[in-house]
Amino acid sequence: MAGAEGGGDLRAAVQNPISSLYGLPYATEAIALYYNADLVPEPPATFEEMTALCDALEGIDNCLGIPGGADDVGPAAYHHYPWVSVLGGYIFNFSLSTGYDTSDVGLDTEEAIGVTEGLDLIASLSYERYISDGDFSIVSVSERDEAPGLVNFHVIAITLSGRAVEELYLDVVTAVRDAVSIPLALKLSPYFSSVGDMARQFDAAGADALVLFNRLYRPDFDLERLQVVPRISLSTPAEIRLPLLWISLLHGRIEASLAASHGVDSAAEVIKYLLAGADAVMTTSALLRHGVEHLATLVEGLREWMHHKDYASVRQMQGVMSQQHTTDPDAFERANYIKTLEHYGNEPVPGTTPETALR
Repeated sequence: MAGAEGGGDLRAAVQNPISSLYGLPYATEAIALYYNADLVPEPPATFEEMTALCDALEGIDNCLGIPGGADDVGPAAYHHYPWVSVLGGYIFNFSLSTGYDTSDVGLDTEEAIGVTEGLDLIASLSYERYISDGDFSIVSVSERDEAPGLVNFHVIAITLSGRAVEELYLDVVTAVRDAVSIPLALKLSPYFSSVGDMARQFDAAGADALVLFNRLYRPDFDLERLQVVPRISLSTPAEIRLPLLWISLLHGRIEASLAASHGVDSAAEVIKYLLAGADAVMTTSALLRHGVEHLATLVEGLREWMHHKDYASVRQMQGVMSQQHTTDPDAFERANYIKTLEHYGNEPVPGTTPETALR
């Protein structure tokens, strides 16, 4: 890994101590070139240089790792899209006023003349065996035949201790903070052994904002075909409880801003997150269900509730129900367990409308 000798690497590649295999993240939001500095002294500037380097490495097949490929469901277009957009192309034209226009496909327009060549390049690299056939990325693979199952990054990750994973996160945050001056936001997983402690450490490492939480997608089982299949379920308001709890606990205890990203469908969830102490509230599922214009409904619902409760600004209501400011701090602790069970059966009737729930 480049920079490993000086200790400044991002630790994006994880070495398996048993088989000396390296894995890269399956999905990334930014495009970067990772290379093995022991095999490649200087990173190539062009694909021609890259393939020439691969040809010079004896005994190593599939030396390039590019996220993508295909699986049982079809081509991984998510990973191929940068090759389309960077060359001026798009799938469907989009505007804020009208949304997606499925009649306007931007793959063969005059502006996107390089898209075909870009995708042909990826296909040729795969055909010529520079790229792995799988739907994962691998670099500098040795002893692959002895442990083929460990090539997959997700399997490699299982061999790491929880503390090692946390240190990887902290190293990345520290390295990025040292490299850039723009605000740094980190979208957290809810599965750290201690969410509160990690939030404090990310705050101390220089994160300007924490997004709670990353909603990780999980596979499902197809009982008819007996296959593992990808399946997306849009979030529901019932899912806000965990991020609502942690935003309530963290508000006022760390310097980083807090953003809520889970379960927002109506103005009720927006209001709850703000009362807990969120600085921002995000939603995708609600817009997929109701359209982009639903944003206006959320804002109007928030305004109506604030008027009803005599709040003059969002800042005035923010954090009012966080643990630091509530009159009943024990309500956030397990000490409230018995009381919660006693209240079962007295909850609002399922199907209560957002309008009635606000009051």
